[in-house]
Amino acid sequence: MVLFDYHQSRGKSVPEEVLKDFNGCLQTDGYAGYDQLGKRADITHIGCMAHARRKFEAALDNDFERANHALVEMQKLYAIERYFKKEQPEVDRIKELRQQDAIPVLKGLKQWMEKEYASSQVSPISRIG
Repeated sequence: MVLFDYHQSRGKSVPEEVLKDFNGCLQTDGYAGYDQLGKRADITHIGCMAHARRKFEAALDNDFERANHALVEMQKLYAIERYFKKEQPEVDRIKELRQQDAIPVLKGLKQWMEKEYASSQVSPISRIG
């Protein structure tokens, strides 16, 4: 389900009220107003790959090697999605291909990030951090 519910305020009380009975996966941008929702046991808060990608793009001048590696891996995910847009396979086939092709990329990227962050001199306040 996709929900667009306009309110004049961007306060955290708005998403908390709109989603008070919601449970499941909630994909949002990086706006801090959603942070509390992500702490609920009945909500899995997931981010947006485009927003994550922008962080690595901004870090190219800080740590080109690491940032570029992440961007190259993310491009594999974008290629998978472009294929779906072009070929328009059935929904079940899309799910199957994401499991087969995207999940290994995501798992590899996660492992790489955890290893790089733990074993290097990456400062958490740096752009790459």
